[in-house]
Amino acid sequence: MTLEGRLDFELAWERVKEDLRKVCFCDNPYIVNIAEANRTKWLDYIKSTFKNPTIPPVVDIPKKNWHIRPASMLTVQDQVIYSALLLDGIEEIKNALEWSSNKKRFSYVLKRNQKTKYWLEYGWYWKNFNTKSIELAHEYDYVLITDIAGYFENINIKRLISDLDSLGFEKDAKTVLNDYLNAWAPGKQKGIPQGYTTSSILAEVYLDSIDKNLEREGIEHTRYVDDMRIFCESHSECVNALHLLTRSLREKELNIQTAKSDIHNKDEAINIIEGITPIIDGIDQKIKNKLKSIPEYQITNELIRKEEGLNLERTFKEYIIDQKSQDFNKTLFHYLINKIKTPMAAYYCLNLLFERPEETKYIFDYFSRLHYENFNMVNVAEQLAKEILLENETQAISEYQKYLFIKWLYTTKIKTDTIISAVRKVINGPISIPATLDYSIAYLGENGDVSEFDFLSSKYSTFSDVCKATAICGLQQMERSRRNTLYGRARGNGDLLEFAVNYAKSI
Repeated sequence: MTLEGRLDFELAWERVKEDLRKVCFCDNPYIVNIAEANRTKWLDYIKSTFKNPTIPPVVDIPKKNWHIRPASMLTVQDQVIYSALLLDGIEEIKNALEWSSNKKRFSYVLKRNQKTKYWLEYGWYWKNFNTKSIELAHEYDYVLITDIAGYFENINIKRLISDLDSLGFEKDAKTVLNDYLNAWAPGKQKGIPQGYTTSSILAEVYLDSIDKNLEREGIEHTRYVDDMRIFCESHSECVNALHLLTRSLREKELNIQTAKSDIHNKDEAINIIEGITPIIDGIDQKIKNKLKSIPEYQITNELIRKEEGLNLERTFKEYIIDQKSQDFNKTLFHYLINKIKTPMAAYYCLNLLFERPEETKYIFDYFSRLHYENFNMVNVAEQLAKEILLENETQAISEYQKYLFIKWLYTTKIKTDTIISAVRKVINGPISIPATLDYSIAYLGENGDVSEFDFLSSKYSTFSDVCKATAICGLQQMERSRRNTLYGRARGNGDLLEFAVNYAKSI
C-alpha cells in the first residue's frame, strides 16, 4: 500500500482539532466549522496538498524579561499531514518510550490505545514529576536542577529522523516527514515547530537517548520535557553527572541553560521542587479551620465557595500584589488567577500586561471569566483597545498580544465605537500574524454595521484565501443580496472558499 493510502487522515484531523482547541499558539475562528461542514471533501482537499508543505510565518511569542521565542504557524492542512505521518509510526514510538513513562520521564505520556482522538494519557504529569523528584530527593544528599537552552529550536532534524529510523519508522513516512520538517525550518536543518502535540512527542523521542545514557551510567534522574533533575550521593557526583549530561546533550547539538542550572543540597532542592505547594496547603487549611468554627447545619456549597474565594483573594494580595516586581511568582500567579472569579485582581492584571507580556493569555482568560460572571468589562476593553491597538508609544506591545486581545474581543463580543474603530485600524495596517487579521475580520463582520460590511467588502480582494473564507463566514449580518454577491465572487476560486460558502449558507 502507498504511504498516502496508508495514512489515517481522518484520525489525524481529530487530533488536530484537539490541538487547535488546547495547545496551538494561534487559530482561526471558523476553520473547524468550515471543515466539519464539508468533512469528506475537506479530507480529500488535505490529501491533495500531500507532499507540498507550506513555509509558515514565524511568530514571536513573549518570554520572561522581554525575550521572545519563535513559533511557526503551520497551515491546518500541514498540521493534519504532520499528525498523519506521526500516527503511521506511533506504535513504534510508544513502545520505545514505554520504559521511561512515569518512571524517568513525566511529560507527554502516550495513550496505550492510539485509535482515539487523544494522543496522551490523562494525568497530573507535572505533579507526578514533582512527587517522584521529592521522593528521590529524600533518598539522596544532592540534586542537580537544570534545563535545556532553546530546546525545540535546536533539535537537529537529521538526527531526529535517524532516531525515528532506529525505532523502525517506515522509510516512506520518514522521508516525507523529513521533507516537511526541513520546509518548516528553511535553510537551518534544525528546529521543529512548537505548539503542536506532534512536535512535543518527537521532542520526547529526541531526548530518549539522553535518558538511556543516564540510566546506563546508573544516574538517577527525572525529566519533564526539558526540565531535568539528577540525584546524587555527593556534590562531586553531581558535578560528574553535570559534565556527562553536558557532553551527551552536545552530541545532539543541545546545551544546558547555565543560568538555570545549579547543584543543591536535599533541603534546598525539596524546597525548590515543592514550590507553591506549602502556600496552597495553607489556603486549604485556613478554609478547613474556618468551616470547623461554623455549625455543620449552616455549611452550604455557597458558603464553601465564598470562603474559598476570600482566601484565594487574600493570598493573591499577600503573595502577588504586595510583593516586589522582581519577586513575582509565575507559578503561584497562574494557580490563583485561574481560580479567582471577582475583579479584585483586574487593576493589577492591567498593569501586568505591559510589565510581563508573557502572562497575556492568563490575563485574558481571567478577564473572560469576569465577563461571563457578568462583571462589566467594557471600560477595560476600551482602555486596552487604546493601549494595544492604537499603539500608545509609552507601552511596548508585542504583535502576539494584539492577536490575543482581538481574539478576546471576538469571543466576549464586547463592542463599542472606539473598539470597532481600533479593530478597523488593525485591518488597514501591517499585520505580521495572519490569525490577527482573521479574528479582526470576524470581529467586524459579526459586530459591525453596514459601514463595516462596506469596508470589509472593499478589502476582500486583498485578503489571502484563509482571510476571504473568514470574511465569507463572518459577514452573516450583511443584507442577503450582497451576501449572495460575495458568495458568487468566491465560487470557483478554490476549494477552501467553496467550503466556506457551503458552511456560511448552512448557518
